[in-house]
Amino acid sequence: MDEQGIASKWLDVRDCIHTDNTYREGKVDWVESEKRVKQIIPSLINDRNPIVVTQGFIGATSENFTTTLVVRI
Repeated sequence: MDEQGIASKWLDVRDCIHTDNTYREGKVDWVESEKRVKQIIPSLINDRNPIVVTQGFIGATSENFTTTLVVRI
């Protein structure tokens, strides 16, 4: 995006999405995740960086281990 002149800010989503320790199927702690999103995202978005880019389908445990999220339909 930078090469194309599109202003953006990188965010490691593991700083926002909090999960339990379930291997390969981390269950999101929605209350903690919402709290983190509300703390982190507003400080990243501004006139110079109106877009936040991050990865998908991962989160982190309270010990900061990466977890994989599963989408159930």
